[in-house]
Amino acid sequence: MRFKKLIMPLLFVAIITIFAPMIFAQLNVLDELFSNVIGPNFSVMDLLQKYGAFIEFVLYAILFIGIAEASLGRVQTFQGRGGKAVISVVGIMLAVSLAWFGEKNNFHIYNFGPLAGFLLVVIVFMAVYALIKGMVGVDGFGWQQKAFATALAIVCSLSFVIALFGDLWGWFQEKGGFLYAIIQLVYAISVIFLIYYVIRWAIRMFSNGGAGANANEGVAGVGRRAARGAEVGGHERGELQRARQIIINVGGLSNTLQRLLHTHGGAIHDVAELTRIQGLLTDINVQLNQLHAIEDIVKHDEAQFNRLFPDPALVAGIAEENNLVHGLQLIIEQFERHVTGGDARAANASLLHFHEVITHLLERNGIDIRNIRVHGA
Repeated sequence: MRFKKLIMPLLFVAIITIFAPMIFAQLNVLDELFSNVIGPNFSVMDLLQKYGAFIEFVLYAILFIGIAEASLGRVQTFQGRGGKAVISVVGIMLAVSLAWFGEKNNFHIYNFGPLAGFLLVVIVFMAVYALIKGMVGVDGFGWQQKAFATALAIVCSLSFVIALFGDLWGWFQEKGGFLYAIIQLVYAISVIFLIYYVIRWAIRMFSNGGAGANANEGVAGVGRRAARGAEVGGHERGELQRARQIIINVGGLSNTLQRLLHTHGGAIHDVAELTRIQGLLTDINVQLNQLHAIEDIVKHDEAQFNRLFPDPALVAGIAEENNLVHGLQLIIEQFERHVTGGDARAANASLLHFHEVITHLLERNGIDIRNIRVHGA
């Protein structure tokens, strides 16, 4: 399973992030970096105090030009070179106005320091969470994965701010009061959860379970027995049940395709309708990719594979199932090429072939496609 493979590298990143404050607390990172290039007397604070107004103007200009582009750029009148020039001028005018107002009223960007720190925490949190979710996949993102991603994102985001913005964190420590205490508690709970999770993961990695499977079963076939709680551990049972459910979902989507073909008299000639079906097949392809990911949980570990599939006949069954799934994905690619080329007859033939292969895949896993509820088209 891809999520299991990610645990150690992600925890390594978390540990490095946790201990980063101890390292950064010993030196001013930016001053050290630039002093080696510019000179020993360089100071970031001196640079900001001397050229702060100009730096703020540049930042305001980037911000307002971006806003003007996002709003006015969609208007037909402001498209083209002339329109872009107007958009740039509007952004610069607003930037000059705000920079001048700030200079006259002693209002500067650093007044937003606490808010900037909060936004930084949110951004890092969302980035880490999205990274884990993207690696695991939407279909594989259950409550345990969400809890792990949330805990790791909290630890990384807060540790990042503490490491790079110690003064800001010190200010919050003095002024935060009850909110600071809550954040400390959340941080501690997240660290404890990560430690618990890695210990639990290590125990699962080195533990042994029962064995046994019926011949001529693929991964989803074992999932049928797993649904009855037979012969596999709780973790594997959940994954194999999910594999079976994915095949059932694909069968339901295939039934939807058959219903569309029947509605159009057995053949669809409308390009718009074929394009719509192409989107449905894309959803099916995502499901098939998830099935490949689930099959990896019994392949990446030889001991686990032998435990779940002890009979050599099962290896052949797995290979056949993989060939069927791969064949379905090839049919989807063929259909997309036919639609792009405007060949409606070949596209319809691909749909019929797809349904035949799906039916065979379901039958070898003990599932009757006629009993699957048809998805809404």
